Amino acid sequence: MLAVASVTILTACDQANPSIEDQMSSLGLPMDALLNVNAETRVTLHMNADPELLIFVPGHFGGWEPHATLGERPTVDGGKMGDSYSLGPWNDEQRQYDPGYCYLFGANQGPIKKISVGTSEAKWKIVNPAIGGWVIVVPESVGTEALEWQLIGPDGASVFEHAGSDAPPRVGDRCAH
Repeated sequence: MLAVASVTILTACDQANPSIEDQMSSLGLPMDALLNVNAETRVTLHMNADPELLIFVPGHFGGWEPHATLGERPTVDGGKMGDSYSLGPWNDEQRQYDPGYCYLFGANQGPIKKISVGTSEAKWKIVNPAIGGWVIVVPESVGTEALEWQLIGPDGASVFEHAGSDAPPRVGDRCAH
């Protein structure tokens, strides 16, 4: 009896995560709502009680494993934002992860047409236009602490502009420089 229970538990632990397509579909989001950070990392944003950044990385047993971060800091017009971090790709030669990525994200600040970021090393995308959901990603070496950025509305006017994330640096925060 114990052997059957052990096999059942081990088998359950070895299950692959769902595909990224299945997970996006269950969230009601199209595949073009993903921002490709690199070959191993995709991000998007959806609304939970607050905006939630989902960082997808390949699962150990297949599929894509999501890592969620809530954006709980108020901004403008009832909007909220947050910040997060993810590891870089695995480097077989050095047997460690390459430098990671820092994220700023938010939603509900009003309609957003584009984002202006104070560094050419940033990637950004309006990942969920229905909620004005946006994501900015920069390499860990750039960080977000002093990053200048601006959300621009359909009329070309600034909806919200800021430097950094307003989050107090956490112990070991790799994004604060």
